[in-house]
Amino acid sequence: MKILPLVTCFCLLSFWGTAGNGVIPQVVKDAFAQLYPDVDGVDVFWETDKEAVMATFKQHGQLSRAFFDKAGQWRETRIRLYYDQLPRLIRSFLEKQPHDADITFIGKVLRPDGSYIFRIESEFYEEVVIKLIDRQGLLLEEKRIPFTEGLEIY
Repeated sequence: MKILPLVTCFCLLSFWGTAGNGVIPQVVKDAFAQLYPDVDGVDVFWETDKEAVMATFKQHGQLSRAFFDKAGQWRETRIRLYYDQLPRLIRSFLEKQPHDADITFIGKVLRPDGSYIFRIESEFYEEVVIKLIDRQGLLLEEKRIPFTEGLEIY
């Protein structure tokens, strides 16, 4: 009799864990398999949000995340890089940045047109800063996201 509440709790937790991610459209899974045929589907972690479906996976020893729209159109893939894997121009850009931030992501962003840029995400005391840099180390775009964005503060 004591097992029934445990089983019920486990089932509810399992349901809630998958309900937030939703169902991954088969068209997205097929697009991923076509784009990354050497990645085993069981090694892919899928997530969804309002605008995109994301597949997190390892390829050639590098952690990657591919972004698709819900119709299966590939938007971009972000590949996590370590500092010593960065081209010299990108390292020079990083060395000129404020040192009071925690860098939470550095990576290469592959685009459908075959081009790529670099993305740096830094966390400061009150905000996250996302910088997109071209291959020559020039800043293309900077976005600041305050930690309070979207929160009601009273």
